[in-house]
Amino acid sequence: MTNRIDPERLKRQVYWHALPVGWYQLDYDEFCEKRRKLIAKVVEKALKDFGKIKWRFYGKYID
Repeated sequence: MTNRIDPERLKRQVYWHALPVGWYQLDYDEFCEKRRKLIAKVVEKALKDFGKIKWRFYGKYID
């Protein structure tokens, strides 16, 4: 299945969906434990990136 997907696209999908290596072979508890940590990293990155956005409010940029 994965050989039909561009490797860079697959890498991005695995990251943004917070899938641990070998996720399809893990038992449920181990999958959840590993994925929870990966989700935290994804959220942390999103929040850092969110802070880099210049926001406009009624036509004026705000910090």
